[in-house]
Amino acid sequence: MQMSKFIWIAQFTTTKPTEKEKKSFGMIILDATETSKNYIDALLFIVYPDRYHFFNKDGKIVTEYVTIPNFDIYSNFKN
Repeated sequence: MQMSKFIWIAQFTTTKPTEKEKKSFGMIILDATETSKNYIDALLFIVYPDRYHFFNKDGKIVTEYVTIPNFDIYSNFKN
């Protein structure tokens, strides 16, 4: 699969931005250059606490079940 040069990443969290421990329990990665009006065409990767989804070479969505621990929230904002 050819990857996009520009992507959107959204992290799933229940943590408020002001809380000390900033952890995410999942994320979604979208192709920011996708021009199709079908939102699924922009989908590259989804992570949940118990599984992740991606597209294989044939364009079929694949689900892998695995425990994924919470991870640090990425932020490039400066306080």
